Amino acid sequence: MSLIARCRDRWADLHPFWRIVLVAVLLAALAFAAGRPALGVYRDLRTGRRLTAAQDALGKQLHVEARDLSLQVLRSDSSRQEAIPVLLRSADALGDPRRSEVAHALLAGKDFTPDDRGFAWQVVCRSSPTWFVMVFWSQLPESDKSSPVFVAALFDRMLREDLTGDAAHLLQEQKQPLPAEREVRLKRLLVAKGTDEAANRLPWCRAASCG
Repeated sequence: MSLIARCRDRWADLHPFWRIVLVAVLLAALAFAAGRPALGVYRDLRTGRRLTAAQDALGKQLHVEARDLSLQVLRSDSSRQEAIPVLLRSADALGDPRRSEVAHALLAGKDFTPDDRGFAWQVVCRSSPTWFVMVFWSQLPESDKSSPVFVAALFDRMLREDLTGDAAHLLQEQKQPLPAEREVRLKRLLVAKGTDEAANRLPWCRAASCG
């Protein structure tokens, strides 16, 4: 007896109740297989709308709405990294304690703009312990360490912690000058907090009449 004939005989011997159950299970499996791609498309569309809404809310300074929508996007699809800068900026504006963790995640990524990375580093310098800031700095790529935005944020943190010697050394190591107006302000702060010793370590500051 062929396989098809045996299957037909077994089907004929089944109780009507089990026939109904088997047919229902088969139809449900087919429906799930057919509907799964459509569900994925719908989910992507919904996530895209939420991301657009979050970006619009941030632009309108609706920070609570921007934070909540960007969180929904990331919880729905963690690969939508475009939501991370939105979440970071809105969380920082609200003073959300999670902003430091979001900044760490952004700096650990590779596909973010220099502006977003610079802002994330500023958040790290403002909201993380000093030891963590210094360890994180040592692990940053050279492109970040040479960025005036990154240097200025770390410099400000060093001054707040009275690490004037380290701050002077940081400036002397930089190959790219800081923006002119910020460089003058930072040099004046350094000389004011570091007294004569700091001024001696910054001879180019005296030449620029920063004291």
